[in-house]
Amino acid sequence: ALVARPGCKFLAIDYRQMEMRMFGILSKDPNMLASLQSGRDIHADNAQMVWGENDDIHRRWAKAVGFGLTYGMSANSLALRLGVDRERAFDIADQFWAAFPRIRPWTKELGRQCKKTGFVRYWSGRLWREEDSRFVQKAAQAATSGGCGALLSVAAMRCDNYLRENGCGHIISLVHDEIVFELQEDEHFDTHAVALSQLMEVPDLFDIPFFT
Repeated sequence: ALVARPGCKFLAIDYRQMEMRMFGILSKDPNMLASLQSGRDIHADNAQMVWGENDDIHRRWAKAVGFGLTYGMSANSLALRLGVDRERAFDIADQFWAAFPRIRPWTKELGRQCKKTGFVRYWSGRLWREEDSRFVQKAAQAATSGGCGALLSVAAMRCDNYLRENGCGHIISLVHDEIVFELQEDEHFDTHAVALSQLMEVPDLFDIPFFT
């Protein structure tokens, strides 16, 4: 549907497991941070840590549990998602919390703060406001998703400055966890691609690799 202009080529750079990495950064869970800093597949790593297996089935479990429980999914919903009974879902949830002991206290504290103040503050300083106390369970999701959005915005501004300084292309769009560029297709294309990915890594903001 979309075609680059003559002499140009599209380049898309996306973050790897962006939300889970942001969640680990914000919660400061030591086990999750260790996995993230290694650069390994976070969902496979979580599966190995929780169940001692990292095959496709356990990785799928780890992904569903990681996103579901950290965002306030109930045991009933988790049971439906994993295709297990409610008792087994409770066991899986308990095993996950035991493997990552910092996550549950952090999400609960964030919810209490949101209920008390009516807002969640992103790592960037921006506020997400929620006046309805029934939705404080969204606090962790807001902090994580909002944090990812703030990170992508910083990365986009840095990349835009680079593109302007080098006159080599421009940003086409931001799509969830990726930036789409249109770059001149010349002998410097690969050099610019590497430079842009390094700018998106933002190592001065977080000591966690987002690509490797």
